[in-house]
Amino acid sequence: MVKIAIITLILLSSCVIYSCSSNAYQPPLKSTPRPDWLGSEFTEVMMIDDENTAEQDGFYLINQSLPFSKDVVPVFFISAHIPLDLFKNPDGFFPELDAFILIIPDWELYSKVTEDALKNGIVLEPATSNFYYRFRRVDGKTEIDDYYISGDEHPQFSYKDAATSKDTLTVYRKEQYGSVCCPRDEKHVLSAQNVAFIDIYEKQNGVKIDGIFRETKGKEVEHIDYYTLSGLTVNERLAFLLAKNQQWQIGGKGVFDPKEKLIICPTIVPMVKEGRGALHALKF
Repeated sequence: MVKIAIITLILLSSCVIYSCSSNAYQPPLKSTPRPDWLGSEFTEVMMIDDENTAEQDGFYLINQSLPFSKDVVPVFFISAHIPLDLFKNPDGFFPELDAFILIIPDWELYSKVTEDALKNGIVLEPATSNFYYRFRRVDGKTEIDDYYISGDEHPQFSYKDAATSKDTLTVYRKEQYGSVCCPRDEKHVLSAQNVAFIDIYEKQNGVKIDGIFRETKGKEVEHIDYYTLSGLTVNERLAFLLAKNQQWQIGGKGVFDPKEKLIICPTIVPMVKEGRGALHALKF
């Protein structure tokens, strides 16, 4: 009993030191009522973690397909250390979504508790603390509502299986080309450069750019090229996507703005094998 009392006293003393320190992290206070969108349970939450993301030059790649339904507001648990501001870019994080919810751990609190525990030579278990954000995209603008919970009253989570159907492709880049005439789509000049660019890139970087499929859209050579980048690591994929976007530009515009940092997310495309919308593999 004496030993337990001593340990308890040490922990309480450490907590007091932590909370009273002028440098102690102060978590946000609940200044508003719990919002209606923050229910008691979230089902089919999709996890995005550091192991399945990559960063280069301020750009981030999510290296997994996330088969959400647009009929419901999807929920993402962001365990990866991605800056919150990047989720505000409507051209980046799943631009097809009108609304979504993010759950982000309070990393600053966890880091501070760990730092103070090490200084005092003890082990402290911080209370579960998360930021909750509801994003809505309206008329090209992003509206954000937020709420913070530390301790109890968190929603219950169940996670969604991220596995996709064998009849789909996970696509990291899509290049769309219009007619070759009447009027001619200038991007066909870029299409003619693809073979040489990929050949040089493979030799310089010791990688193989595989898994490119084409969908023919019309009689005037209108088509879409889909890049699955099969066989590459997450870092290799991101490096190629940034290099390809620098090459594939008309008037300073590529698939995305090379000057505006964003999160690159893959899309899921049905693997159509027959008919007008059939996809066929390209060899460069």
